[in-house]
Amino acid sequence: MCRYMITPQSKLLLEHFQAFQTKAERVVSLREFSEYLKIHESTLNLLINDKRKMTERMAANLARRTGDRRFYDLKEMPHVDPLFSYISKEWPNLKPEQQLAVRDQIAKYRTGENENAETTTA
Repeated sequence: MCRYMITPQSKLLLEHFQAFQTKAERVVSLREFSEYLKIHESTLNLLINDKRKMTERMAANLARRTGDRRFYDLKEMPHVDPLFSYISKEWPNLKPEQQLAVRDQIAKYRTGENENAETTTA
C-alpha cells in the first residue's frame, strides 16, 4: 500500500488552487492557475506533487501573487511588511512636501516625540 503524505507546500498550493476555482465559479485548469501565478504549468505540477522544492524566489513570487505570507514561512524567510511595500511603491508618486512630511513623522517616531503627543491627546 502506498501512502501519500501531503506536505505544507502542497497543502498551501492546493488551498489556493481551490480558492482560485471558487472565485472563478467554475472548474479551472492547472494551466490557468499557473498562468495566474506566473509560473510554468510543469513547475506548478512538480511543486504540488512534492517533486520539486520551492525556492525562496518562488516563495516570494507566490506570496506576492496570492497575498499569502505563509509562503515566506515555508522557506523560513522574513516577512515583507505590506505597508512598507505599499509606501515604497507609492513614494515616487508623492509630492516632495508629502515625502518630507513622512520623513518628519518617522524622525519624530524615532526620537519618541510621537509617544508624548499621543499620551497628551489620549
